[in-house]
Amino acid sequence: MLMPTRSHQEFQDFVKEHLQTRYLKFGHSDAVLLNHKVLASVWHADLSKVAQIVGYRYSKAKGSPARDPVDMFRSLLVMELLRERSIDSWVHKMRYTPIFAIFSGFLPNDVPGVGTFYDFIKRIWLASSAHLSSKLRKPRRKPNKGKKKGDKSPIKKPGIVKRLVERYLQNPPIFHSRPHDLFQKIFKECFVVPSTKHGLLGDINALSVAGDGSSARTGASCYGKLVCDCRKNGIYKCSCHRKFSDPDASWGWDSYREKYYFGRTLYAFTAADSPYDLPVYLNFFKAYRHDSLCFVYSLHDFLQQYPEFKLKECLLDSAHDAYAIYNLLNHHDVSALIDLNPDSKPTMTHAQFLCLLLLPKTVSRFALLGTSCLMMVFVKTVIATSGVVLRFANHGRYPVIQFALIHLMVVFFTPKNLITYGSSLVFHGALAFLRFVTSAELLLNASLNE
Repeated sequence: MLMPTRSHQEFQDFVKEHLQTRYLKFGHSDAVLLNHKVLASVWHADLSKVAQIVGYRYSKAKGSPARDPVDMFRSLLVMELLRERSIDSWVHKMRYTPIFAIFSGFLPNDVPGVGTFYDFIKRIWLASSAHLSSKLRKPRRKPNKGKKKGDKSPIKKPGIVKRLVERYLQNPPIFHSRPHDLFQKIFKECFVVPSTKHGLLGDINALSVAGDGSSARTGASCYGKLVCDCRKNGIYKCSCHRKFSDPDASWGWDSYREKYYFGRTLYAFTAADSPYDLPVYLNFFKAYRHDSLCFVYSLHDFLQQYPEFKLKECLLDSAHDAYAIYNLLNHHDVSALIDLNPDSKPTMTHAQFLCLLLLPKTVSRFALLGTSCLMMVFVKTVIATSGVVLRFANHGRYPVIQFALIHLMVVFFTPKNLITYGSSLVFHGALAFLRFVTSAELLLNASLNE
């Protein structure tokens, strides 16, 4: 049975009182100063909404009084901040180190047991099992490596990104209940929304996000435990089922470290306008899942969870350089800043490119054609300097048609080897774009003043 919970101000008073009576009063301030980062985290993190989010998972009239879910979640947070990985060791540490129990919101002589923590985890994990896959399965193969140094693992099924985007646009799925839903709600209400109120994420009505996947390794064994009798029969390389302690983990290729890893892919959206690169969305995927597939799912889920946010720009790496992703972002009226994929081949004719210039919506700032970044700088320049173009046309010296023809001639007859950006394409492209806009302004102003 869930009892009324205390407010965050009451928790702060509890921490001040017990730190004063148990440590500061006797001159033991070293323990407090040694853990000042943990103290600052729990002091400023208002987790009072956790009780409202997980309250329906408790009985309101029957059973013995339950532990405060806010204190339980805060204790798991302190456990993670202190890099403690075992709940048994964490309970033992809180009982013999009172300051950790105080940070969690517990009295030093009234620390919850190990079973209480596991019961709380079951309440916030909306699944009957701790794992989504069966522990008995066959060993999984490693995916293919990247073709070149720094390349990510290629997609197994060509065209799957396009089919997935088309399915999402035609019949958008509605996620009703997933095992990690409560974690996402807690992350939003207790961390993202307060950061928004403090202005740490930028303008939520024109939010710029950066998306990318990273490797998350697991501590479980990648070999599994044999449950067959093949070795007794002299067969040492069998394909029988094995028992894995982490059956949801899989093999993936880490293109940054250039080696295989066993675990998951953590895909995240971070606020690009934030000076602290604060994350606004986190989700785990299979380690072999390509970043482009993770992005399609994550973007749809992010827009459903944050209807109050209005995306303006999305910054992605070359793994997302696909026409389907441009169409998806264009459907949601989001500007795409995507690094060029040097292995992609152009499939757009000059006529299609001319039609692209006349589109009313914002096109990608860099790599829609996948060939020359200079071409896309011109496209964005024509669109971004529309006010300058109108002033130039209204002056009566050159019609708008002649202005467009001049730009098309420069675009189509500029050699591709004039500008080479390399790995830092996004940053150099942005600088080139700003330089071009500035030079265009100076040339037009000089022409108007003649």
